[in-house]
Amino acid sequence: MVDRASRLGGRIHPVLRDSLGNLVRAMNCYYSNLIEGHDTHPIDIDRALKGDYANDAKRRNLQIEAQAHIDVQRLIDEGADQHPSPSNSGFGSPGVLQQTSR
Repeated sequence: MVDRASRLGGRIHPVLRDSLGNLVRAMNCYYSNLIEGHDTHPIDIDRALKGDYANDAKRRNLQIEAQAHIDVQRLIDEGADQHPSPSNSGFGSPGVLQQTSR
């Protein structure tokens, strides 16, 4: 199954592949947060990805959480850490933390 998915991924135009990846990450974030009881509306997630945060502290905090969720998922998707266990992960490094806090 992974092999078939890889072959399909190689046939999709890079712009479309990146757009689909961004959409799926945002959808995954929305549903994952909803399951956890964090009701971040899709429009708020989209605004956070554009750096447009709400004035309301609760909504803004949910947006920041969503942004971090998506940033980490993007790093994983891009293979930024081939061994993502907590003991050897680069996700806690200052560079990654700075990147995800933008």
